[in-house]
Amino acid sequence: MAQQGGDRRSGAGRSSGSRSGAGRKPPRSSRSTAPGKGSGPGGSRKPGGKPSRSGKPTGKPSSDRKPAGKPTGKPSSDRKPGPRRGESPRSGSGAGRSGKPPRRESPDKGRKDTRSKPYVKSQGRDDDREPRDTSNDLPWPDEIFELELDPDLLKELESFGGRTSTLAKHMLSVQVLADSDPEMSYQHAARIRGRIPRSALARQTICIAAYRTARFKEAVKEESAYRRISGNFDLVPIAADSERGLNRPQRALDFGAEFEREDLDSDTRTELFIVMGGARRDLGDTEAARVFMQKAVRAAKSPLAMARSRFALGELLVSAGDAEQAKKWLQSAVDIDEDAVWTEASVLLESLS
Repeated sequence: MAQQGGDRRSGAGRSSGSRSGAGRKPPRSSRSTAPGKGSGPGGSRKPGGKPSRSGKPTGKPSSDRKPAGKPTGKPSSDRKPGPRRGESPRSGSGAGRSGKPPRRESPDKGRKDTRSKPYVKSQGRDDDREPRDTSNDLPWPDEIFELELDPDLLKELESFGGRTSTLAKHMLSVQVLADSDPEMSYQHAARIRGRIPRSALARQTICIAAYRTARFKEAVKEESAYRRISGNFDLVPIAADSERGLNRPQRALDFGAEFEREDLDSDTRTELFIVMGGARRDLGDTEAARVFMQKAVRAAKSPLAMARSRFALGELLVSAGDAEQAKKWLQSAVDIDEDAVWTEASVLLESLS
């Protein structure tokens, strides 16, 4: 089974102050939080609707129309006898030899039909939706032909119909290229979003890919769409850190505070504290940044979160000039992340020796 992007880093990827790049990778095949069901973006109003029958007014109010069968006021004896049997009721009337009365022309003949037409496309419903990219002009990495997509992810792609095999190849390409060619990985993610824009998986994938290529404004937008569709908060740290990338640390703090009280999993909460600590550091408040980093250490439960929180705290202490305490936390991160998969703690620790 192919795992999307290898190891998925649950954090925003940047340490407390570094902005060297995005660390979170596209969603793994075995995601801990699968995207939930939702209404999707956009309203549920259908275009068109029941057509109006107003038309043009006839010029007479309905009360002036004479009902059928009402006496005309003349006695029956004054009525003129009708034509004899077989005779035309009126010469030159064009009734024809059959004796049928002439066809009456519609009073509306020649008038322009002003009735509303059915199936009128609604205005403004999809104005903000991204244009669908149905092209398939991207090269496929050779590695994807030896891989298979996780069955759960494949099932989610199939639920949207269309050419599932092409979508699966795009998803595999996102994974394979995440480290070696982040820009091309983003392009494949954009193809997925273009085909199934109402998919939480598509929005999750493009959010991470946009963040990793420093498209921070897009990452914020896609996290919002993903959260609206799925109801999940696991990408909130990415949106908050993207605000830092846009040089808006105060907005990052405000955004993080909105979700601090939510029922976040330990990894997401840890990463959110790391990002908020970085935002405090951006504002020059080292002490407040240290408080957030310590909160991250306490919130961490998984090895990944433990390694990243200790590395973030150690890096902050290095910048603050407390080398001895920094070595302690960096060594702790190295002990957890022995293969240096999640952090650069070993590199920073060696530079202090």
